[in-house]
Amino acid sequence: MWEKQQTTFKREEAFIRKFKAGQRAKQARGRESRLERAKEGALERPMELSELRLSLPKAERTGDIVASVRALTKIYPTDDGGEKVLFKDLDLAIGRGERWGVIGPNGAGKTTLVHCLLGEQQADSGKVSLGSNVAIGHFSQTDDWIDPDKNVYRFIQKTIKDETDGATELSEQESRTLAGAFLFSGEEQEKEMGVLSGGERSRARLAALFACRKNVLVLDEPTNHLDIPAAERLEEALGLIDPEQPGQRKGAFDGTLILISHDRALIDATCDRLIVLDGQGGADAFLGNYTEWRAREDRRARQFAEDAEKTRKTQRARDGAPAAKATGAATPKTDSSAKQVLADTSPAKPAEKSKYSWMRLEQLEEKIARLEERRKEIDQKLADPDVWLDAERANKLTEERDGVTAELEPLEAEWLRKAE
Repeated sequence: MWEKQQTTFKREEAFIRKFKAGQRAKQARGRESRLERAKEGALERPMELSELRLSLPKAERTGDIVASVRALTKIYPTDDGGEKVLFKDLDLAIGRGERWGVIGPNGAGKTTLVHCLLGEQQADSGKVSLGSNVAIGHFSQTDDWIDPDKNVYRFIQKTIKDETDGATELSEQESRTLAGAFLFSGEEQEKEMGVLSGGERSRARLAALFACRKNVLVLDEPTNHLDIPAAERLEEALGLIDPEQPGQRKGAFDGTLILISHDRALIDATCDRLIVLDGQGGADAFLGNYTEWRAREDRRARQFAEDAEKTRKTQRARDGAPAAKATGAATPKTDSSAKQVLADTSPAKPAEKSKYSWMRLEQLEEKIARLEERRKEIDQKLADPDVWLDAERANKLTEERDGVTAELEPLEAEWLRKAE
């Protein structure tokens, strides 16, 4: 848009120069006035990012297994005296250099899972074993530990020194170069951390973290406050294997990554494995990126809908079939086999009621249809690339889709129970 606007300006300027002193001078003066007004509200030239070229200090190599998780379970008591299962009996093996994304609806336990993996929080049961030579860099959602009086480049210097126990100490120029790679200009590097925006503080923390000789990065919602250029810079630094150079990373960081994020584009670009929490206690490891996982879930949803429709048709056909005519006279006695048939066909004990058990079959069908229609509308919006230019809007739509899916599951289960 900026380039198109500049082309228009140049064309108008050429017309004005050509006809300003001729017969069309009046028209040229009018166009000159309009051009001046247009320039007052002109688009600002967008930032052009140079290619990210970071030479990070090499971290010590970890063992083949970075973390081994066995039967990990975390349950919280609820205010009503019940329990909320975040994840149960989760088994997981994280290998050296692997990239894991952690996804799920809000409140599903993503951050709690990471805290349990890091030993910062006690699980209710199960075991986490870290491999040899593991050095973890953790980007949390809180930054209240930051010294507000340190300016940007000195904050980066001090953080790296502290995190590496003095083994890595950057010069002022090296620290400034690192800050510049994460989009801090010369003047901005002099700003104190206390006056920076949330996104700027996140950039400074990430810049320091990448140079701390960590071979495992755990990032919890790192793009929450980042603008699009900064998010793209982070994506570059964490890039996956370069298909044009097998065995080589696209990004500067070549260690193991565990990433919690609602930014689906970032997960797709940096993670090729997923830990999926469904918000109802289920936890699943998926070998593939977010797009592949989403495609699998969509296939499952379509198959479920097809199976449900078949069940509905079968039920309608059964309800509309005439009763079978009795053949032979009834006898007052029944033999043992007849008694067995009666026993086998006797009513089973009623299943445990769900919160939708009060709804009639027709009501369930109507509610399921409304939710499926809403999910379809959200999918159509998420298919628009422009939506992903607005991170907040994309996150809200994704969260709403997760909520709709979570609401559909018990409704469909209750419908199947009633339909049978």
